[in-house]
Amino acid sequence: MVFVVLMDKGQNHMEKTSQKNKKGGNVPVNRRKKPIFLVSIAIPFIFAPSLIGDAFEFVGSFMTQNSYAEEVSQEKESDSLGHLQNLLEKEGVLYESVKHESVGILSGRIVTAYNAVPEQTAGDPCEGAFTPHTGINFCDTNIPIVATNELPLGTIIKIDDQIFLVADRTNSRYKYRYDILTPTLAEAKEWGRRTHVVEVVGKIVKSKNS
Repeated sequence: MVFVVLMDKGQNHMEKTSQKNKKGGNVPVNRRKKPIFLVSIAIPFIFAPSLIGDAFEFVGSFMTQNSYAEEVSQEKESDSLGHLQNLLEKEGVLYESVKHESVGILSGRIVTAYNAVPEQTAGDPCEGAFTPHTGINFCDTNIPIVATNELPLGTIIKIDDQIFLVADRTNSRYKYRYDILTPTLAEAKEWGRRTHVVEVVGKIVKSKNS
């Protein structure tokens, strides 16, 4: 609406100027450009408040979504650590699961599966590298265990959104491989060989009561 009014005024002004020129009047040429100049100045004031409001609304919405996603992620992580803590307590393991101080993502890691049987392990199949410290019996445990040489024993990780405790070591040839403990041979074969992102989420530390 503003444009129409300004342009109409400009057009009327030009018509009057043209008539004065025909009658011999002296009218400065630059006076004809004033309506166009006024329109160019008016445009930012007309649209700026709306654009600024939209920008603030977009930024606010984006920050809210990120904050919500972060809260959901933290809740899931807390639930996972709490579930592992319950399993440790049920098996009499005097350690507590806590959030890791240096959470990280390890991409492109090969993940296989194994069983606690003599032909797939070195030494006693019921004992892993972490057994002397925790007393975990690998032949009879519900604690989700993974073997790897890449991370310290006691590290808590996520693979395919499942929680695992690093409690054993793989063959020294495999530095970046992860081998999850499964109860049966059928489950190990079903898992096969996969490539996954490994997320470091926590670790277990000695309980204050131990």
